[in-house]
Amino acid sequence: MDQLSELVQLLKDFKPELEGSDMTASFAELGMDSYDVVDFVMSVEKHFNIAVDDSQVMALKSISDVKNIIDQYNKED
Repeated sequence: MDQLSELVQLLKDFKPELEGSDMTASFAELGMDSYDVVDFVMSVEKHFNIAVDDSQVMALKSISDVKNIIDQYNKED
């Protein structure tokens, strides 16, 4: 499974009511508030064994932004 698919699955596990939603939509369009985003990022950090800066978390607007952060960590390794 590629990273984007893993992220989509993590998001669906985190918020099952998003099943069938457009995963290219922003977190706000998906009905997620800042607390939801922080909780989701914490699950991403645990799953991918990374640490995302708080300043980066507040800038995340969509699942593709989260994937870009993961890609940055992979380039650093």
